Amino acid sequence: MVNTSKRERLPEPFEGLYKSEDLKEKITDPGLWTTIPCVDPDMYSKNGIKRLRENHVLFAFIDQYFSKDQYAFEPNMEDGRFVFLPENVFQQGIGLAASKELPGWLEVMFFWYPGEYTEKSLPIGCAQCSVSSFTSQPGDRLADMIREIYMNTKLEPWGQCCIFAFNIDVIVRLNGNYMDHMDTTKRVIREALKFSEDKMRRNGEGLITFMETQMRLAKD
Repeated sequence: MVNTSKRERLPEPFEGLYKSEDLKEKITDPGLWTTIPCVDPDMYSKNGIKRLRENHVLFAFIDQYFSKDQYAFEPNMEDGRFVFLPENVFQQGIGLAASKELPGWLEVMFFWYPGEYTEKSLPIGCAQCSVSSFTSQPGDRLADMIREIYMNTKLEPWGQCCIFAFNIDVIVRLNGNYMDHMDTTKRVIREALKFSEDKMRRNGEGLITFMETQMRLAKD
């Protein structure tokens, strides 16, 4: 029998839907329920159960593919979605969440704190940034991409970085305070996307424009 004494039990049927005790502990973490303005802190309320239902596709994906791995959750502060992240807080740029537009699908996001990648003070401050990149059905290919990024121990010696996924096959990695070196950053992004479809190139240019705007208004 699983010992659930250290956590609050999920309301049914969710308690019985997932095998991973670690996953259930992370879902019930009070910080994911009481620190977000748009979230009802009562997990057993009508809104709390609705939130669990909306995030089920992500929970089931993690339970199937990552039940024995280390990872983290963080709330999307705009809409309260659970965001599946690498455990290493110095590795940002990507997050995975339930799609709001396509029920049953997952959304890969650009998810990071830009202020941690420059020595300057940004207008956005230390705020969380979350922008949709692409959607995918849960499955082996998406799980393989996530595992390669999240659980790749070879990344650790490089220190702080952002890894932006434009689709399952196009991944851009930016190291250190890359926002202080926008000429190099633009070149890396555009080179990675030069043979990609129009939507991906627009996403890349949007990301560049956001960074340039922040840096143009930044203070030393």
